[in-house]
Amino acid sequence: MINTLFANFAAVQTHAANDGAGHGNTVITDDANDTITLRGVALTAARQRFLLCEGGAAR
Repeated sequence: MINTLFANFAAVQTHAANDGAGHGNTVITDDANDTITLRGVALTAARQRFLLCEGGAAR
């Protein structure tokens, strides 16, 4: 069985936020128990990467 947290990159973007601690990390939250932290990746940089992935550009 395959489980997915997000249907697409747009869904990931709506769940992405700064870590709030000023460390320049992006936290993607599905629910209170499921998070992914992109350490050292500011939210603005993460959103730019999401756009590249969603548009099919080279990564």
